[in-house]
Amino acid sequence: MQKLITINIDDDNDDDLGITEHLNDYLEDGWKVLSVTPMVGTYGFQSEDDERVGALGWMAVLLEK
Repeated sequence: MQKLITINIDDDNDDDLGITEHLNDYLEDGWKVLSVTPMVGTYGFQSEDDERVGALGWMAVLLEK
């Protein structure tokens, strides 16, 4: 059985730190990662105030059990 999940990446959102935990839930349940694919998004943008560089977009993760 396979499952495709998408994960939003936006470093203005502290929930991104939960990506690892999100995948761990699947991995602990016996799922294995087959592939990770970056999706449409902006990577490495600079903020208007030039104080930091960020990233936002999506990842598609294909799992198999």
